[in-house]
Amino acid sequence: MRAARFLPLVLLLTTGACQRNGTAVPPSPSVSGQVSVSVAMPTARLPGLHRRDATLDAVDAATDATHPEALTAILSGAGLVAVRERVYTGAFGTFARVVIRAWVFASRSGAAAFRDWVRVNATHELIGEASPLGSDTLAGVQVWRHDVTGCCHEETPIYLAVWQRGPIVWTVRASGPRIHTAPVLSLVHAIEREV
Repeated sequence: MRAARFLPLVLLLTTGACQRNGTAVPPSPSVSGQVSVSVAMPTARLPGLHRRDATLDAVDAATDATHPEALTAILSGAGLVAVRERVYTGAFGTFARVVIRAWVFASRSGAAAFRDWVRVNATHELIGEASPLGSDTLAGVQVWRHDVTGCCHEETPIYLAVWQRGPIVWTVRASGPRIHTAPVLSLVHAIEREV
């Protein structure tokens, strides 16, 4: 009789832990009790843009990549705890969309591994064909620019910046039809100083 009382709990746990094909679901590489994620997100001065904050796990953070499954595995292997994200969006002005992410890892070495991966793979995994702006642009910050290629009439230039502070890798992705380098570098510099 005692075992019968626990049967509904066992069924509930078993059902929740299995996918439709009957294989176990791996534990989420997010905040599930590992480390509390209390990262102070920078406040970008972007008048006219709407702000949204979120906390993402490896799967959600990798959806923008060309090969999200591969990036999810890299993030999990590097010890990703969570990604804090602040997104600014709007229709007019220099910036149409700015995504600031704090990629929080369990260790500095995990963060360094991801930062190095971004440096090697930014152009074909994260923003398409892009050119680095040069190593002297901002000390310790790598910045790339994806130019309009003409393949789509709605394509806009995209900038991506990456740097590391301890176990956190910071990225800023900015785009817009009227975007250009000077305001992007000013924005990245302001954010980099704040974090």
